Amino acid sequence: MRNDLRDALRALLRAPSFSVVAVLTLALAIGSATAIFSVVDAVFVRGLPYGNPSRLQTVYESSDNANFRVPSYPTFKDWQLQGAAVRDAIEGFAFVRGNGVSTPGADGPERQIDAYVTPGFFDLMGTRPILGRTFRPDEEQLGAPNVAVVSFDYFMRHFGGDRAILGKTLPVDSVPTTIVGVMPRGFAYPNFGSGGWLPPALWQPIAVFQATHAALSLRGLHVDSRAILRLRSGTDSTHAAAAMRTIATRLAEAYPAEQAHWTSVVLRSLSDELFGELRSTLYLIAGAVGFVLLLACANVANLLLVRNSVRARELAVRAALGAGTWRLARHLLVEAGMIAAAAGIAGVGLATALVKLVRPFAEQRLPFATYIAVDARAAMFTIGISAATALLIGVLPVFHADRGSLAARLRGGMSVDARGVGERRVRDALVSIQFALAITVLIGAGLLIQSVRRVSSVSLGYDPDGTISFSIAPPAHKYDSPAQAAALYKRILEAVRAVPSVEAVAAAGGGAPSDQSRDRRSARRRGSADGVLSSGVHRFHESDADDHRRGTRIL
Repeated sequence: MRNDLRDALRALLRAPSFSVVAVLTLALAIGSATAIFSVVDAVFVRGLPYGNPSRLQTVYESSDNANFRVPSYPTFKDWQLQGAAVRDAIEGFAFVRGNGVSTPGADGPERQIDAYVTPGFFDLMGTRPILGRTFRPDEEQLGAPNVAVVSFDYFMRHFGGDRAILGKTLPVDSVPTTIVGVMPRGFAYPNFGSGGWLPPALWQPIAVFQATHAALSLRGLHVDSRAILRLRSGTDSTHAAAAMRTIATRLAEAYPAEQAHWTSVVLRSLSDELFGELRSTLYLIAGAVGFVLLLACANVANLLLVRNSVRARELAVRAALGAGTWRLARHLLVEAGMIAAAAGIAGVGLATALVKLVRPFAEQRLPFATYIAVDARAAMFTIGISAATALLIGVLPVFHADRGSLAARLRGGMSVDARGVGERRVRDALVSIQFALAITVLIGAGLLIQSVRRVSSVSLGYDPDGTISFSIAPPAHKYDSPAQAAALYKRILEAVRAVPSVEAVAAAGGGAPSDQSRDRRSARRRGSADGVLSSGVHRFHESDADDHRRGTRIL
């Protein structure tokens, strides 16, 4: 083997152009495959970081015409009170309400997502903190001192991993809050992002939210919340949904104004809740990368066949000197292995660069993207596909290097046409395979580009050029009533309207304009507040008492 390695290295060094082209061709494919494996492994393969996640289900109310909505907090409380009817199928319930809060940051106040949870939430999820503890029963009562459990990402980003974090006071919306625990990396339920990944930075007892947000008691309020349950061992979601349907029917009869026609429930696995259609998208990308890898293998195998045709006399001399068929095959396989090994090493470097480039974007879009890395698992994957690549590119040249035909070539007893017809057929077949794979990938890419082009050309219904937007969310304890919040927004609008070169300004409740990032870049090129600023005006009603705390966008 040592002699084979030395001979193979010398042979490859004698043909530097071939070696560089072959290695780079495979490195691009192997690097891409390793990068996409790192993403799929982090997001899907590792599994959810919760205890028995297959038994966790998100609960939605379902209407007679198959519409869905998240349950309100009073509805959830009724589910708990009538839980005896479903005890044989459901182990427990939990409710989470999300809200934006302000916490101190290096450059001033920062907006974070705070998840307010009912008692038993962490036990239901089956995950213990890595530092400290979760909430004690006395801390989950109305009027108790404010406490919080923070996420691992927040712990690392704002406290640098300092284990002395326990017991420290964190101002949450200017309210002193004691940190009692840190959850493990990856614990990030629920996702409050719309089309992206927006996990909580901290968790607090729902009593904290209930004390300052009277709207939580409204049965008709179905926003920014999740209800989750854990199935009992041996029970499936169909059985649990049927049991819950009985409670939903009772509630529809008891509260016809809010619950009429909402007589059923739908259970969705936690995996589907978090990933949605991401699986099909990432698997589609992984399939495309697999096609590219096969295409590269066919390309390099064809190059090896051509090169071995040129080296036919050299191989014939080896055969004449006593090298058997296995000896010649081993020599060619070692060459292919060295090409694949060099491509694998280069591919790991390429995958590392791709992951560094992709991860910041992925962290905003994909759950558990912080796990994306070219680690030991990715390295093992690279070794595996490099070995498979070596076999794919080396097996065909081996079949065309049999000892008998090489000896005939050395004696001159085989015509050029006769000795080349078999190889030409194989090379033609490889070219056909390459063409088919390339066409498939190009058609898929073309359809994707066309879809993106059509989506981007859809009219927004307004002219976003020069528009600047930013959002605010006043602390609940300072602006408890809609009238207070409306007065605050009025002062802000007057101040912004007084800025030179601002033509118009308005406030709107709800989400950001979809073209927000491009608008901001355009505004920076034009000036800090140049252009027409316009949008609808948000009206405050008593039933919207909670909405102004969710955040209002200023345009």
